[in-house]
Amino acid sequence: MSQKSHKLWFVIIDLIAWKIIELAQEKMDVFWVISVIEATVSDDYSYVDIFVTSQENTKELTKFLAKHAPELRSIISKNIKIRKIPNIRFRLPKAKADTIDVLDIINELSDKYGLNKED
Repeated sequence: MSQKSHKLWFVIIDLIAWKIIELAQEKMDVFWVISVIEATVSDDYSYVDIFVTSQENTKELTKFLAKHAPELRSIISKNIKIRKIPNIRFRLPKAKADTIDVLDIINELSDKYGLNKED
């Protein structure tokens, strides 16, 4: 990934992460909590891979979000002035170790600070 495409993924995530989460909230009963992990942009800007995960039905999440890719691409095109707007592909993280479950973090902090203990 070149320096420019590395900067571009950050801008793209900043622009559309809120919309991805908003879309997934429509199906909160199916996915529960979702996370946008990262994005990678091809050097020729032809595509951006956005890595997402959820507490439930993770494989279905990518299919659900793929239906909304044109809408998200439109948000990018309206806010970034580049010659080529990348196509959006949703992917799962390569390994479970790449992601940390939000509940795991909450439980770890609760244990560390004694928030789970009843008085």
